[in-house]
Amino acid sequence: MGGDDLGEDDDYLLAPVVADDDDDDDDDGDDRPTSKRTLAQNDDADDDEKDKRNGTTDESVTKKRKLMSNTNTVLIEAGCGIESSPVEEQLSFLQASLKHYSLLASGTIDRGDDVPDATSLSSSLTTKSLVASNKDALIERVRDVASLKRLKKHRDVRSPAVVIVTQSARRAVAILKDLNPLHLRAIKLFPKNGEVSQQVTQLRQAPFPLAVGTPHRLAALCAETKGLDFSRTQLVVLDTFVSKKQYTVCTLPDTAADTMALLKGHVIPQLKTNKNLKLAFL
Repeated sequence: MGGDDLGEDDDYLLAPVVADDDDDDDDDGDDRPTSKRTLAQNDDADDDEKDKRNGTTDESVTKKRKLMSNTNTVLIEAGCGIESSPVEEQLSFLQASLKHYSLLASGTIDRGDDVPDATSLSSSLTTKSLVASNKDALIERVRDVASLKRLKKHRDVRSPAVVIVTQSARRAVAILKDLNPLHLRAIKLFPKNGEVSQQVTQLRQAPFPLAVGTPHRLAALCAETKGLDFSRTQLVVLDTFVSKKQYTVCTLPDTAADTMALLKGHVIPQLKTNKNLKLAFL
């Protein structure tokens, strides 16, 4: 299925969209409340059991696994309501998340090595890189942190003016529905809306003031030659929608590492050259 530019009749018209009923997300149909700390403790217990089976019960490794489990719990809790926190707290949350998921991705914890310095991962990330809004509705928050006039005049291909990173295709469609009144031409960047090659072609052929996508697909598009980039992007939004299990796109196991990899590899480096680029939790 090809991509939908949602704007054939009007360059800035965002057509109504309907969520896919069969879209995968982090919920498994169980409506029972889930304890955040219990989730972390279960993960820690699984690691301990693996160590016992493998004969690797080194005390230092066990302690570091405990630390990582506790850090994960803290991040989950901090991620809920982060959009309402001061930018200093948002910056600390991002730096801690970058450090945590880079460590997990590298497998450093299994070797018992020291935790890397977060500063080396986010040297260009400061409070000036972040912009916050106190508005309640998503559409009002977007209006509060981005110039609607500039968005409607956006003409740069491959680099949407606003890129919203969210945890699932279902959530992306819901966001587009909420932002309908802005009348912005939008592109949906997730697997259920087309192949990487199709979406790269769309990005090259026309400018999009608004893009909404999942972190893994966004990173895949960035990896393509002349694919997605953030050189002319004004705002990268980290969606703060909280799932039934208290996860956001920054803490959900299926999306957290990809989100941090996207920031580290493609967004934060652009902060050095694109002075108009900002990050926001909305």
